[in-house]
Amino acid sequence: MTNSPDPRVYFAERSWGCGRPGLVGRGLALVSGGGGAGGGGGGRGSRHSRRLPPHDLPTTGAAVIPLLLTAALVVAGLVLVWVLLR
Repeated sequence: MTNSPDPRVYFAERSWGCGRPGLVGRGLALVSGGGGAGGGGGGRGSRHSRRLPPHDLPTTGAAVIPLLLTAALVVAGLVLVWVLLR
């Protein structure tokens, strides 16, 4: 048996946290920007629909679906940021 260290340990240590801090920062920026854009778009769509006359509004069930999708995207973005920062 040789006395050299296991190369798998070296590559595991240099993968995300230590070896590529720029990649992690870029991922955080993209995920945060995407979550912010999704949340902003959902808020803007909600404000826009308040200005429409009642006969142009979708039914109540159809109006909830985009809000739920927006909330899910924002939560997914927050979870990804939390995972990348751990």
